[in-house]
Amino acid sequence: MGSLGRRCSGLKKVVDARGLPCPKPVVLAKRALEESAEVEVLVDSEVALSNLRRMALSMGASFEVVQGEGHAVVRLSRADACPASPAFGGKVLLVTSDSIGRGSDELGSVLMRTFFYALLEARPLPSKVIFVNFGVKLTTHEGQVLEHLRELERRGVEIISCGTCLDYLGLRDSLKVGSVGDMFSIAQALMEGEALVL
Repeated sequence: MGSLGRRCSGLKKVVDARGLPCPKPVVLAKRALEESAEVEVLVDSEVALSNLRRMALSMGASFEVVQGEGHAVVRLSRADACPASPAFGGKVLLVTSDSIGRGSDELGSVLMRTFFYALLEARPLPSKVIFVNFGVKLTTHEGQVLEHLRELERRGVEIISCGTCLDYLGLRDSLKVGSVGDMFSIAQALMEGEALVL
């Protein structure tokens, strides 16, 4: 759960992220950097290298690359030695569909799963995630997204599904995570926080 509840170690951590798909190299490196002031990450992809560079910049960490045989070693270090991140921000996430983007539904579903996986590692977490329209399918059907939503709820994120949407789709009795909200409470939550639409 981020750096909350973790002890910061002065020992260097080594993360072998070779062959791992996006966003796992970044997620593993971020976890390690929250626990240790120095981290080495082994990667074998230019995409992972680029993503790690962006992560280091966003976290204020130094970034150095040493080319190895068939892979690169990324050295990350933080001068601020593992500061605690706030658990929650004022952001409210509005999810309007069961997939991300338009075009391929299969790709959109993969992107949605990956987004919620990555969100578990983000700091600060949103205070609320609100599901409307076809987004309520994510709170009513078993799958990886539902597992991620249960973990977010366990960490204190409020999960809300639109009651009108659940009724329209015949899914009210299938709700598996969070609570049912009416449009007034949804509008109020969106106006009180910084709303992000997915």
